[in-house]
Amino acid sequence: MLKVLFGIYRDAGGFYFIVGTPYVYVAAALAYVLFDRSYTSDWASLALGIFPSLIGFSLATFAIVLALFGSENLAKLAAKRDGQRVSPLAKLTALIVHAALIQISALIAAFGLKQNGICAMSWADLGWGAIPKYVCEELTVWNWLYVGGLFLTIYGLMLIVSTLLAVFQTSQMTR
Repeated sequence: MLKVLFGIYRDAGGFYFIVGTPYVYVAAALAYVLFDRSYTSDWASLALGIFPSLIGFSLATFAIVLALFGSENLAKLAAKRDGQRVSPLAKLTALIVHAALIQISALIAAFGLKQNGICAMSWADLGWGAIPKYVCEELTVWNWLYVGGLFLTIYGLMLIVSTLLAVFQTSQMTR
């Protein structure tokens, strides 16, 4: 599984693709701005409501690309161009998979938050012994789930724009 994930991100553009895109920075800035407000709202319920459909949209985008481009255009897109490491089709595929993975991660974070996350677990039943009370009261796994989930939710929404622009850009290559 890790080999496939590394391959996806290698094809997408490597480390820069993960941390260097404007979508990451906009999502981080919005998460920072909305952090205090989000404690009083229920972003996790919103994520649980919209992400199943958005994940389907991300996957359907790829199906639409395959169906509408036709075999001749797909062959053009599958060929590497002018010294590029990967073909435009491989890059588009990596972008769509990345969007779906981020959206799935946001969905998992929202589900964990709605289930009271790590603080709802019975630590004694897991055989880990007593956990100090501050673990669930300070900036801990629970809060990181909250902050991380908020970021992933916003980033997952931003990736819809990225996916649409990538599909448009790829469609321009078939001319």
